[in-house]
Amino acid sequence: MRRRLAVTTIAAVTACAIPTARASSACSIAFTDCTNAFSKTPTNREASLCFYYQARKSSQWDCATELLSGLRERHPDIQWISLALAYIGAAGGVDNVQELLESALEGFAKNNELQGELDARASLRYMAAVAGRGDEADAHAERIRQISEEAEDPELRVKAIIQYADHLLATRRRLRQVYRTLRAVQAQLPRDAAYWSRYNMLSSLARVSRELGRPADAMRYLGRLEKIAVARDDAAGILYARVNLADARTSVLDYLPLPADIETALQHAQATLGSTITNKQPRHEARLRWHVAVLRMRDRTAQAAVRAHLDRCLLLAKEIKQTHTWIQCARMLALAVAGEDPTRARALMQSAVSEGITGGMRTQQIWTSLAQMKLEWKLGPPEEALRTSMQGLELIETLRELQRPGVGRVETFSLWTQAYRRVAGHILRGAGEAPKAEDLERAFNVLERMRGRSLLESLALTEDASARARHPEAWQALQASLKKIAGIQQKLVTFDRSETERDSLRASLAEAEREAEARREAFLAAAEAPAGYREPTYATLKDVQGALRDDEAMLVYQLGLATDLEGDFGGGAWVWVVTTDRARVFRMADRLAQRPRIRRLLARFTERKPVDAAAVRPVYDDLLSAAVPALGPAVRRLIVVPDGMLHQVPFSALRPDAETPPLGLTHEISTTPSATVWLGLRRRPAPTNSKLAYAVADPKLDPAALPAAVSELDDFRSLRLTELPYARREGKRVVATVGGESVLRLGAEATEASFKRDIESQRFAVIHAATHALADPVIPERASLVLASGAGGEDGLLQAREIVDLDLNGSVVVLYACESAAGQVAGGEGAMSLARAFAVAGARAVVGSLWPLRDDDALFLSRALYDDLAAGESLGAAIRRAQREAHASGRPDAAWAGLTVLGDATVTPFPGASVGFRQQRSQRTVLTVLLAALVVILVAVIRRRGISRR
Repeated sequence: MRRRLAVTTIAAVTACAIPTARASSACSIAFTDCTNAFSKTPTNREASLCFYYQARKSSQWDCATELLSGLRERHPDIQWISLALAYIGAAGGVDNVQELLESALEGFAKNNELQGELDARASLRYMAAVAGRGDEADAHAERIRQISEEAEDPELRVKAIIQYADHLLATRRRLRQVYRTLRAVQAQLPRDAAYWSRYNMLSSLARVSRELGRPADAMRYLGRLEKIAVARDDAAGILYARVNLADARTSVLDYLPLPADIETALQHAQATLGSTITNKQPRHEARLRWHVAVLRMRDRTAQAAVRAHLDRCLLLAKEIKQTHTWIQCARMLALAVAGEDPTRARALMQSAVSEGITGGMRTQQIWTSLAQMKLEWKLGPPEEALRTSMQGLELIETLRELQRPGVGRVETFSLWTQAYRRVAGHILRGAGEAPKAEDLERAFNVLERMRGRSLLESLALTEDASARARHPEAWQALQASLKKIAGIQQKLVTFDRSETERDSLRASLAEAEREAEARREAFLAAAEAPAGYREPTYATLKDVQGALRDDEAMLVYQLGLATDLEGDFGGGAWVWVVTTDRARVFRMADRLAQRPRIRRLLARFTERKPVDAAAVRPVYDDLLSAAVPALGPAVRRLIVVPDGMLHQVPFSALRPDAETPPLGLTHEISTTPSATVWLGLRRRPAPTNSKLAYAVADPKLDPAALPAAVSELDDFRSLRLTELPYARREGKRVVATVGGESVLRLGAEATEASFKRDIESQRFAVIHAATHALADPVIPERASLVLASGAGGEDGLLQAREIVDLDLNGSVVVLYACESAAGQVAGGEGAMSLARAFAVAGARAVVGSLWPLRDDDALFLSRALYDDLAAGESLGAAIRRAQREAHASGRPDAAWAGLTVLGDATVTPFPGASVGFRQQRSQRTVLTVLLAALVVILVAVIRRRGISRR
């Protein structure tokens, strides 16, 4: 597949070409150590494989073949010789590799040699998979799985697990489970593990990271792989790491083709290509020629060189029977020659399609279909291009459904979301300056198929109250796993443990998390049965317009590329302005242009630097300069559907100049991952909550605890979580303002167990959390609200994976905690944050913060918010009022602009509030204005003592 971190040999290690020259008299000298080792222990595995390892190091493949063939004639019963010959022969496409492996397997199985059986089956599985013999590959993989359970040797067991994971990876099934499994095994691998165990582990982790849309992680694993290969003096291993680093770099450039990074990647690929040619390694040479061609594709003066690289790639891939590389180069050559020879271009593309289908290469089929889409948009007609494009999207969705529900689907799908932006962009660009209604509807539908898919599925299951009752065993097994995680984390957060003990606990945590994720997937898969799950119907433009109110508008963003890595149209960037009577779309600066401006702005907010109109104007110009004039004077509420990095943008703070108030002070703003999600929330009946407010604040923390120690992020290691005195006052004021049957949990009473018990046993209109929070962009499920641990076996970390199991029944959730709306941004889904977890649990709307929130700022914001909510105002109106008062008091934009509403901001938690309360609120407003000057003076003093709710 395109950009694939491929398995380069049937032995799961890099193979090299066999030179055509006959072995010289120096053969015996070069392999003296191997010959001596074989003489001493001929039946030992390493004695035979020594010839293979030496050949990898010296590239004397003919010598190794000649010597091993002679040994095989003299020792026909030693199966390790056959296996070593197969490893060498695989590199040159030798016809008898299958025969050698089957012979070795028969002997190993007969003698119950699990190590040999595993090695032979792993190679045969790979060959069967490449040849499209899926059933045969599955059979070998199943036996490998059994070996992982039968093996008594820990290292052999690890090796078998890695090989089985490789099979799941090759078939693109349960990729998230593969990742979790490998991470758990990596944690168990001893520091002094054998080179090949570490090599295979890092190689597999790099490949699965790439498939999950984590190229940066893949590069990290490959960097470590190169390091251990250098230490081992394994030339082939070094080259393998560098070739696959080229794959990972190209994946990064697919999303963000920065010119300087393209040039760096090109230099790396060309240098590595030179090494493959010098060492006569056609497998790597073919792949590197494809990389060089892709990286030079946008240079219109280099097209002759691009075609030469691709022609050579096709020739090499055919000679060595490397089908997936041949498909890569065929489809890229089709795009390269499309302008001058459309007939050849279509013939090449059709051959690539046919080879992918014949070989059963699902991912190759998708990449080829997407390349075919690009070709059809180049050659026309548009109707055929659109038909081809929709077929490509259907293939992507088929692959998505192969993944278990949950995070695995999110990460797998995120790799492909650029295809949806490209198709929608082509539709809009082809429609011209005045697109017809049907063009707008069609493009809008394509984007909705990309957005919030996993959240939609989760919300559908949340509405199905019978799922847990229908599958009690699966549900109880999941809860037991979550308890196990809590127990391990409870031990991890203490300081009186050695690093060795911590390593052991982290390994146990990784294994427990893998188990919990597998059990959640099993439960969700069972719950998706027809009785409990229905395929969502995606919102249309007409649906949205029918649900909007006269004072509302929806801003829908598509943040694609104007020009992709190969120099073709990448879908572009657009903003839709949808009101009750009209839908319009405007071009914007693309992802490449907006990224540096957004990053600079976010840095100012998170570092609490002054943010004036000049600082926000570049982002305003990109995102709103065309949209705001199209809103009309009646619009006061905005529903924003962000895309990609726009999920991190504080729309409330944006304005065009110093004279214009920030957008959040003039409009009520909420966000939603998709129009379909928003429409579902808008159409839900109002919840019937018997209680009023539930507040948890300033939980008592063990001063010796470090909850973030469970994170893998180094910058959390020195984190200390302090008391939150303002949070305590905040919680008291919330329940005092709302009154009635409201519930307050403070200090030692603010435990994780009590929170879960209270939320599950009672109904509240609003749930307010004034606590520390921990966002984890590496493993989003570990994002946590920090509560008191208390009794009941809880660790005090109310994590996202636990929150999603709560039943919130339409409550409004207010998270006055740091980065509660921030997290890893997944393509199509948005931020995998604490706020999202509460939305999955059934919250009608969630208020969160995009960056760290100071304790004193949170107290100030909560006063205005709850004054309005208790007076019967909507959530959106109350948030706007709180932000306006914070702005008027002289607080910096960073103090209030990070607040965001996820969901339906029109919800009114406390309808029917008394007139008397409204009058009291008005009186307090007057007092607030009179005291504003005093507040400005006091703010500077308070800030010196402020505490962040990290």
